Amino acid sequence: FLTTGRSENAIQFVALISSWITTFSVFGTGLLLVRRVFPALAAAAILGGTTNFMMIAVTPQLDMPTTAFFSMALYGLCRFSRKNREWRWIIFAAAAAGMGCGSKATMLLLVPSLGLVYFVVSRPWQGPAKAVAYGFLFPFFSGVFALAIFSLPAGYWENWSRYGHIMGPEGWREDHVMPDLPMPELLEEG
Repeated sequence: FLTTGRSENAIQFVALISSWITTFSVFGTGLLLVRRVFPALAAAAILGGTTNFMMIAVTPQLDMPTTAFFSMALYGLCRFSRKNREWRWIIFAAAAAGMGCGSKATMLLLVPSLGLVYFVVSRPWQGPAKAVAYGFLFPFFSGVFALAIFSLPAGYWENWSRYGHIMGPEGWREDHVMPDLPMPELLEEG
């Protein structure tokens, strides 16, 4: 936004491109999972045709880029499998997740589901002890490294050093994060 001279049109263009990236990632993920073109194409078309998807795809918000980063991370995890252990796809997924966390903090809520997909796809607990350790440690450290490279410079480190919290000043957190609400009410509000 700032690099384009505060042009909302440029941000809308980024959101539109992100919607296409998301659609293609869903198609690729579907193709990897079902190995048939028509169901994968149908899933991508249904996603791209939903009202919510089309309405958000042209707004100057960070929802669509976050969705694109999540779908790219999901695609990378699905490309990595127990039979085909190409670790570059774990690095790709970690980088996409890290960039998503750097663009919007709510991406942190999606990271556990990416971890679950990793465990289902790769089954890191099977095999010799060295492979098991590598299957757990490499993705973990890739994720931590990606978060440090892409998320901390995105303002979280500055917020921590300036306000003592990664989400910013206390007044802003009270209005937006609602830290004083009990968990049942917070879930209801969310």
